[in-house]
Amino acid sequence: MKLIPMEKVYLNRGKYLSFCKRDFLDKDGNKKEYEFIERNNNQKAVVLIGEKDENLLLIKQYRIPVCDYVIEFPAGLVEENENIEDAALRELLEETGYNGKIRQVSPITLTSAGLTTEQVYFLKIDILNYSGSNCEPSEDIEIVWVDKMKWEDLKKTNILINGWVYSYLEGKYNSY
Repeated sequence: MKLIPMEKVYLNRGKYLSFCKRDFLDKDGNKKEYEFIERNNNQKAVVLIGEKDENLLLIKQYRIPVCDYVIEFPAGLVEENENIEDAALRELLEETGYNGKIRQVSPITLTSAGLTTEQVYFLKIDILNYSGSNCEPSEDIEIVWVDKMKWEDLKKTNILINGWVYSYLEGKYNSY
């Protein structure tokens, strides 16, 4: 595989996301094009894995692209001139009302390299105290605490579950 020397083409540029394409040569030398999505301004995201007393803090949030609620880790975007740790604690407070103490920060990861250039940090956080709901008016979020039994029950429902959550909890509670 070889990229053809030219910049990516913006097919549609929105306020927050851009739909792009890049041309490349496949293994046989045939010219192909690949479409993908990127966040404008190369904005990074944080995903928060919060624990308290052997329970994992998740959220149930309405997601417009799928027109349904999804069980997710609390998460959000890193603002300009904000460090990863500050962004994580801000998002934790905004989405859940909880304060926390950061235990570990992952190296940068990719969400879905076949779809997007989005880069994400995962942070393990000890959940401390609750100081009240701080959700934005555009967010519909419910807090969900999960242990092994609640995870097994949750999997039996029709609620959509984010792939990161599913993978993490299956690894934590049900080693293959």
